[in-house]
Amino acid sequence: MQEPPPVTPVGQDASQYTLTFAEEFNSGSTIDATRWSTDIWYKNNNATRNYDVADGNLRIWPQQDATGQFFDRTIVGDGKFSQQYGYFEVEAKLPVGAGLHPVISLIATDGPEIGIMHSYTGAPDGGWSSPTLTATDYVVTAVNDANGYDEEFRAHEYIDVPDLSAGFHKFGVRWDATSIRYYIDGVQMGRTINNTQVRAPMYFYIGLWMVNEGTSPRIGSGTLGINNAYTPVGSSNAMQVNYVRAWQFK
Repeated sequence: MQEPPPVTPVGQDASQYTLTFAEEFNSGSTIDATRWSTDIWYKNNNATRNYDVADGNLRIWPQQDATGQFFDRTIVGDGKFSQQYGYFEVEAKLPVGAGLHPVISLIATDGPEIGIMHSYTGAPDGGWSSPTLTATDYVVTAVNDANGYDEEFRAHEYIDVPDLSAGFHKFGVRWDATSIRYYIDGVQMGRTINNTQVRAPMYFYIGLWMVNEGTSPRIGSGTLGINNAYTPVGSSNAMQVNYVRAWQFK
């Protein structure tokens, strides 16, 4: 039987890297507790189940809890896997609807963050999504500590962003001691951020949040406590993550 090809970082020189983490979501019906948790340090864990593993993907979807409110859901590797520097890649497809904030980040608890992809679906007035509430832009960030941003920019400033709800895309970041570079589908997106402050080992942080801010459209918002026809609930409208991978520099 022929061996499968090695897992390599898209758009990178594979000879420069060693694979350190690979989650393919190809088994089981929920997250692997040895790798992931829904516990985060700053917010109580909502007991309503709005995530699973199915068809080779992690799925997180908009849902209301027992009080009728929408709520945030975050899947984290806190205490399971963390790494300083390397290449990090997540292949994902985003949901549609009003007031949704899909997130893919690297983070250290109560500290720095590298935001690989922060999108706001359902915000056509702000240019974040289409009139049909599909995601058409996202922001990347570099945060030195919990108190403020170092740098950030939106993808549309540099590329024609595809409909991120129509198919899977590979979101990546190359992080070393002096710089941070962001990638989509193996191609560097935007400017290199020169940064020597973000140094703490970080873990993967993947979430589907609800927003109640200026990014929400006039037609209604899928925000906390508000039910409307513009935010489809249930697993058929999930943020889907096909894999999560990390490599160290050799």
